[in-house]
Amino acid sequence: MTQYLVEKRKIKIDSLAPVLSGKSFPNLVYLAVRKCGNMSEVAQAIVNSPIMENLKVLELTDGNISNGDVLLNSPAINRLHTLDISGNRLHKNTIEQLSTLKCRVIADSQFSDRYYSVWE
Repeated sequence: MTQYLVEKRKIKIDSLAPVLSGKSFPNLVYLAVRKCGNMSEVAQAIVNSPIMENLKVLELTDGNISNGDVLLNSPAINRLHTLDISGNRLHKNTIEQLSTLKCRVIADSQFSDRYYSVWE
């Protein structure tokens, strides 16, 4: 089983090209992207890439997916076994929509950007 982990603040899509093309890791089945400042853009690139043919698990965690449309509108997502979108500040309605996908959806710990005075 081939796995690949990316953990950065902001990812340049061009730097992922060798992975997304499927040529560098032709047997890639697990891709994890964590703590990414441009998670929506990265998610869009992933779901439109050739690696989605073989991918079984896609982990897009602790980022900032602005909305679930990029995932909801991709037929390739339904070929996954598991989609993990934990920690992306997604609204409850978006999580409910994503839960209708054919794959297993993990959406734990959706953080909020709301300011709390007790943090001072």
